[in-house]
Amino acid sequence: MMQFTIERTYFPKGTLGLLRESDGSPLCVTIERAHDDPAYPCIPEGVYVAVRYNSPKHGPNTWLLINVPGRSYIEFHVADFPHELKGCIAPGTAHCLLPTDGEPYVERSAEAYKHFMDLTKNETQIEFVITHGPDGQLPVAA
Repeated sequence: MMQFTIERTYFPKGTLGLLRESDGSPLCVTIERAHDDPAYPCIPEGVYVAVRYNSPKHGPNTWLLINVPGRSYIEFHVADFPHELKGCIAPGTAHCLLPTDGEPYVERSAEAYKHFMDLTKNETQIEFVITHGPDGQLPVAA
């Protein structure tokens, strides 16, 4: 089973991450809702198995994280902004901040997602290790 690590940094309007391959190589960045979002906070740090899932919204072969405490249907899918997510994780090629309100977002989410899906195309299960990264820094993929 392939393993990936997401090192996260928490900001008031979103959680930013750096997704690494098992050898430590940066693969892409990630974005989630803020850790204290009242509706859909980012998932707790921990180790999660993900399985293929036929998502009604995001289609077949979507990665679904299972056994997330107190949560269900946590997917890895395309999105640009934290407010577009309902507790899920989205990949991107770079992080940016909106100058008007400071909401973070990712660039080229669909491109990063396609790359990740190509990398994991032969897998039926993968593992995400979600950890705390360096505070106050925007994670950079490469």
